[in-house]
Amino acid sequence: MNRKDIDRMAKEAGWEQGKTWDDCPACGVFNLERFATLVASERDKHWHKVIHDECEAVIKEEREACAKFAEQFDGEYSALPDAIRARGQA
Repeated sequence: MNRKDIDRMAKEAGWEQGKTWDDCPACGVFNLERFATLVASERDKHWHKVIHDECEAVIKEEREACAKFAEQFDGEYSALPDAIRARGQA
């Protein structure tokens, strides 16, 4: 999240530039709750992507290790390493 994201979420939550808590305390509490919900949602989206990307990296490493293991076999299994690597391209 960057400053632009924070500003966007604050505006979406109803924050108006120049307003203070004294202008509308009840409105501020409602807006603060809405803002917190938006920030949590954005954080969750970020972490889902981080976890997904890390899982993809582990899967790629495992696939390559399997392909390298399969390279030691000749004959009818000679296409196996390429087939294993191709699974990552689909």
